[in-house]
Amino acid sequence: MYEELKQKVKDICKQNYKNNCGQCPLRPQCCRNVGAGIEAHNRWVNELNIEAEQISL
Repeated sequence: MYEELKQKVKDICKQNYKNNCGQCPLRPQCCRNVGAGIEAHNRWVNELNIEAEQISL
């Protein structure tokens, strides 16, 4: 089963996408090589969710 991005990740992305993700604090994690398979996808999503929790909006 695929993990889902939390709303905070989506909100951060929505704020920064209009500026081509220029200063987005999630960009390094978001743009990294995820790897193949469900486990790799879930690990990437979980890492984004954790990182987003540390960012104040």
